[in-house]
Amino acid sequence: MNDLINMDFEDNLVRIVKLEGEPWFVGKDVCGCLDIKKARNSIDLLDDDERGTYTVGTPSGAQKVTIVSEPGLYRLIFRSRKPEAERFKRWLAHDVLPSIRKTGAYTPNRERLVDRADLGSLTEVANKSRLVEIAAKISGPRAACELWEKLELPMVSSFTPRKVDIPTGIVASSENQLRIFIEEGCQLEAGYTITARAMFLAYKDWALTEGHPIISETAFGRAMLHLSQDYNFQKIKARVVTYRGLRVKEVGS
Repeated sequence: MNDLINMDFEDNLVRIVKLEGEPWFVGKDVCGCLDIKKARNSIDLLDDDERGTYTVGTPSGAQKVTIVSEPGLYRLIFRSRKPEAERFKRWLAHDVLPSIRKTGAYTPNRERLVDRADLGSLTEVANKSRLVEIAAKISGPRAACELWEKLELPMVSSFTPRKVDIPTGIVASSENQLRIFIEEGCQLEAGYTITARAMFLAYKDWALTEGHPIISETAFGRAMLHLSQDYNFQKIKARVVTYRGLRVKEVGS
């Protein structure tokens, strides 16, 4: 078995190592999933038997990382009041840990989700695209492309793929959803400026109201940069990233 089991939780890498048959989690990854900013401070509060170190191989050489035991993991989760914590706990308890204990590895149950898919719905297409994105991170671009074809997802011939390790359609599906958001929830207004964070939060509110799956903030920014050319607004990268020439519509307008 490899030293590490690499997994993906909502665009966050989660690495697990088995020591004497028990799973230990890379502390930095756990804190990233829980949106804990000061990871070192939180991990240092754990008991000595709930944390340790482990050396992993990286392209630049051996690297020592801090790992936490399963009890330590749950102590970090229980300290967080953020919605990420409950989703992370359920994902681990109901999906990941039973799979690792049973097989020694973790494979997302893609078939169960595929059975529910309906290509006639933009929401379901985005869900399928999310499966492919996970496959790209875990198994590489070749496996992701094979899954894309198996799910019979449409390819977008007019889109020129960037140099990324995910199929074109993932980015395209994000852009299609954001086109609807811009056209329904925003309006062009020369000189108006809004922070990228505020725009993303407005998009999340719109997606929840409309029943769309929420793409990651990274994917949102990438797609908005591409769409700025079509809708004639600017993405300005300074100390705080902003959009100029685009504003969110008032509720009811």
